[in-house]
Amino acid sequence: HMQNTIWLVTTLQDLNKPFEMMIYPGERHGWGGPKRVFMTHEGNNFWMRHFFGKQLY
Repeated sequence: HMQNTIWLVTTLQDLNKPFEMMIYPGERHGWGGPKRVFMTHEGNNFWMRHFFGKQLY
C-alpha cells in the first residue's frame, strides 16, 4: 500500500539512511513487458554495484 511506502520513505529520511526505490504506478505485484526488462536490468545492476563494486551500464 502506498501509505506504507510513504511511511517507510519518511522513516528512512528521518534516520538519514540512504535508500533506492523504484515505483511502478498502476502495477500490482507482478508485471511484464518493458517494465519487467527494466526492473530486471536495474535489479542486476544493483547487485553488481553493491556486492561486487561494478557497474553493468
